[in-house]
Amino acid sequence: MIEDIENQIRTSHFCISDLTGLNPNVMTEVGMMIAFHKNFLLIRRRGDQSAIPFDLNQFPLYEYDVVEGDQDLNVWGAADGRPYPFGAVLDRFLANLPAASGFAYAASLEVGSS
Repeated sequence: MIEDIENQIRTSHFCISDLTGLNPNVMTEVGMMIAFHKNFLLIRRRGDQSAIPFDLNQFPLYEYDVVEGDQDLNVWGAADGRPYPFGAVLDRFLANLPAASGFAYAASLEVGSS
């Protein structure tokens, strides 16, 4: 099981991790992302009082919440604390991925092309 997770992280273009509740498995996966030099986006549910480990404080952390009656996530900016639609935060994250991540190339390929 650990080997499968490690392989998935190693071959990923990027990762998104939800730190809500500081699940030990998620924390292990974040450690793997750091060790493999992967780009990642850290999020957690707004109002979660779990203390973020000191070694993760150097990375931006976005807080999210679901708007009642809406299917969209609101995400509060890590730097300015303002709410944004999750899609806007994700688009900005993806646009800033380095070319070496391979994501831009993979995203440009057509599905089903050979």
